[in-house]
Amino acid sequence: MKLRGTLPFIMAFHPIEADPLALLPIFDPAFKADPHPLYDALRADGGVCRMRLPSGTTAWLATSHDAARRLLADKRLSKEQRSRTPLFDHLLTTDPPRHTGLRRAIAPHFTRTSLMALAPAVRARARTLLDRLPHEGAFDLLAGFAAPLAFGVVCDLVGVPERSRLAVARALDALERAEFEAPERIDAIARRLSSILKALSNRTTGEEGATSLLATLACARKGGSIGSDDVAALSFVVLAAGRETTANLIANGMLRLLASTPNAWRDACRSAQQAESVVDELLRLESPLEMATARHALEAIEIDGVVIEQGDLVFVCLAAANRDPTVFAQPDALDPSEGRSKGHLAFGHGVHRCIGAALARMEACIALAALADRFPDLRLDMPAAEVAASWKPGLISRGLCRLRVTSAARTAS
Repeated sequence: MKLRGTLPFIMAFHPIEADPLALLPIFDPAFKADPHPLYDALRADGGVCRMRLPSGTTAWLATSHDAARRLLADKRLSKEQRSRTPLFDHLLTTDPPRHTGLRRAIAPHFTRTSLMALAPAVRARARTLLDRLPHEGAFDLLAGFAAPLAFGVVCDLVGVPERSRLAVARALDALERAEFEAPERIDAIARRLSSILKALSNRTTGEEGATSLLATLACARKGGSIGSDDVAALSFVVLAAGRETTANLIANGMLRLLASTPNAWRDACRSAQQAESVVDELLRLESPLEMATARHALEAIEIDGVVIEQGDLVFVCLAAANRDPTVFAQPDALDPSEGRSKGHLAFGHGVHRCIGAALARMEACIALAALADRFPDLRLDMPAAEVAASWKPGLISRGLCRLRVTSAARTAS
């Protein structure tokens, strides 16, 4: 997920100025296709370094696993940013104790019991989407399967009815486009989406037996523990993160599997249980989040021979940390051996660790097992140059625009 309002937040700390520091080329297609040579070089030169973003903003970048883990848990780094747009005041932009209360409000929907109850619906949705794909020939695995699966599941969890899903999807898409193309439109789009989510929450208040996230938040609002703006903001962050991150995980992972093990991946993913170690390794290698969202230093922090001064901006590179050779032997190799990926930071670390981690992992396991069962001879149908040009630009997320695959014929469900 992209943190809406990130750019104004960054600029508040570091205005554009001439800076001789090395550029982090987040809009360069070649870099987005394979950022690891640069990350490897930065890590070898020290676990924490200073970089320049395309805006001219300077920031510290943690690339080693040790530095990343320490900084993610460091209470001297803050994620607090009070936005003029209430929709963006959520889990990713608050610190404890406010963050603790907001997280507690949605935590019941991410317990093991809740996810086990959701799993049959995820499997059914995966089967339905696979039924709609061509019997043979080429199709876009991202647009036809990964994206609608992720969005459908998170809408089920939040409680967005079918009749409202198109409006929500359009608003989320508009926010994503506006962040790069028309930042001045972000506030208006956010207000529109906030109105939609508040209206949905108000409708659930009177629904007897409603168990959705919106229903839970409506009860919390009625009890006074959160406000109506919190209802919209929490619903938004779950929808946005659950849609984008999980779709990226499935698509990024399938690309890696089809490119690396075209004849063996289906055996490794024969069931959701077997797919678990594969998914953890894919999370390590092809994390859908390249960076943790922005933090700023509340006081000076000395780490790995450098000093992060009070007010400095800090990014933790999850993708680089997950390929640190001091933690993971042969870090660029795909090896789904049990325990191989233990300690990866794909979902972050500390109090801001992704609350939806178990949900994303469950969805990916179900998705890979369903694909292996239905399309055992699936092949990548994109030349290397097209794959390289298909990565979306940006700082936080890592995801594809498309993933075209082909199958000779699918098996019966």
